[in-house]
Amino acid sequence: MSIPLAGVAAAHVKWFVTCEPSNSPVPLRVVLTERLLLFSALFISVFYVACKIERSAIGGFLMALLERATSVPA
Repeated sequence: MSIPLAGVAAAHVKWFVTCEPSNSPVPLRVVLTERLLLFSALFISVFYVACKIERSAIGGFLMALLERATSVPA
């Protein structure tokens, strides 16, 4: 209903940060910091554990609870 009332979205990254195309790109060693690698390893570990839990009996129970909580009454 509100989509026809929406205005034009004209955002661009240059509005939020200074962007000079003549600047050289950031070196890869600056981007791949120890913190980024640690967070990546943590995310992959948490995602792996969540996938294992989802396939277990506990996961089935939690999925049933979520289905019941989000189902639309008929």
